[in-house]
Amino acid sequence: MADEEKGPADPAYLEIPQVGALIETCDPWEPVQLVGPDGVVVRAVSEYLKDLQAAGRAAATQRSYGMDLLRWFRFLWAVEVSWHQATRSEGRDFSRWMQIADKPAKPHWRAPDNAVVPGKGTARRKYSAATRADEGPLRDRPAPLLRLPPGGRNRAHREPVPFGARPT
Repeated sequence: MADEEKGPADPAYLEIPQVGALIETCDPWEPVQLVGPDGVVVRAVSEYLKDLQAAGRAAATQRSYGMDLLRWFRFLWAVEVSWHQATRSEGRDFSRWMQIADKPAKPHWRAPDNAVVPGKGTARRKYSAATRADEGPLRDRPAPLLRLPPGGRNRAHREPVPFGARPT
């Protein structure tokens, strides 16, 4: 029954540090860059955003996708999984976390103590359904979907080799 207990590894208890950043540049060839907690540009994201630009996506779209990817990478950094080791399991946990997590509080310039700003409604504490259901970079995110064991076969659990048959 230990598997049913919630603990620190459960997304419900996960604290996502606000590390890394999406930086807007003055370079038309690379309008935004995602940098990690160490301040180094995340090359996988840069390559992905270059592909978006080549497909005719505007700089604003690249920024929007960059923000989504920043949220995804922050999650991966918090669970200590590198992007090239991420699987569907991490994607599932990220989706679950977004459904239950509070958005990070950002102070407003007119009310740095997080007081209510006159004329503005209260900020939503949870991520919106539109944010959670993003069909952009997390659907075809720059990460593999399947991690094979050394010497393993893709879909081996679904297509076993019959007894006595030689694998091709």
